[in-house]
Amino acid sequence: MKTSITKWNFWWSNSQKLNEFEWIERDGLKNTINLMGHPHIKDIIGVRRAGKTFLMYQVIHHLIKTGIKPEEILYLNFDDPEFKEVKKTINSGYYTSIEDEKLEKRKYSGGLIAEIKPASPTEGELYSDSIEELAAIYEKNGANAISVLTEPTFFKGNLRNITIAKKTTNLPILMKDFIVSEKQVLAGKNAGADIILLIYGISPPKLIDYVHLLGLEVLLEVHTLAEFKRAKRTKADFIGINNRNLKNMEVDVQNTIRILGSEKSDGIVISESGIKTKGDVELLKKSGVKGILVGTNLLKAKNIGEKVKELRF
Repeated sequence: MKTSITKWNFWWSNSQKLNEFEWIERDGLKNTINLMGHPHIKDIIGVRRAGKTFLMYQVIHHLIKTGIKPEEILYLNFDDPEFKEVKKTINSGYYTSIEDEKLEKRKYSGGLIAEIKPASPTEGELYSDSIEELAAIYEKNGANAISVLTEPTFFKGNLRNITIAKKTTNLPILMKDFIVSEKQVLAGKNAGADIILLIYGISPPKLIDYVHLLGLEVLLEVHTLAEFKRAKRTKADFIGINNRNLKNMEVDVQNTIRILGSEKSDGIVISESGIKTKGDVELLKKSGVKGILVGTNLLKAKNIGEKVKELRF
């Protein structure tokens, strides 16, 4: 049985190399993490890594199992020559094949963001029918914006779906991907996106300014209270709170409620993941949420239109 070893490098806040550990992977199961001594884990701001984008959550989960707290993982730098999966897609020309559609810009001011997500690594295929029909269903039944997954490997997304959704509806369009490069942002802009999702700890902070330079808005996604506090100090237009618990990998809307119970925001905060019922929506509204992003639970519904009506703001 072959064992593959992926090297990791820890970096201090002044970018000095600190230490490294080996992540042992056997048959896809992470068996061992051997951290070499570092006395001040809380000062780490970066992890430079090789491996698959899809393993992000598992990676954080195993870091936590070694004793590192989620709030101590300040920045996972995936904008790296070793970041193979995203780099492979970028270098393939996928993000440079889109000509500028020169579509009008639209503003998002809160409410339900309904997602076009053909597949996911955990759920498999979710939707394979007409993108035009799905976008029209979302708009007709009260969605306030549409999120379009464009990552092609794990989510079977397509940049062209941004253009289709934009031309089919009058709603603002969010590009959702693992964004680490200006090429990806420009591709989204050319396809017709109005908002770009950046992930705190993955997307380089400098991309916020680049998104704004192109006349688009930024939805900055966070997972923890510590990330939320830091995100508030950025120039992001919206902050999205992902409801995935990094300690046990479960999804629970209470994550958003807990964070906003500890730290208020005057801006538009969007709750992401795990929103299933009208009761969830009402709880989130009371906590101060101004918008929600829902994908899987819409696409798995027997009647997508009725589910949109149930969850709309």
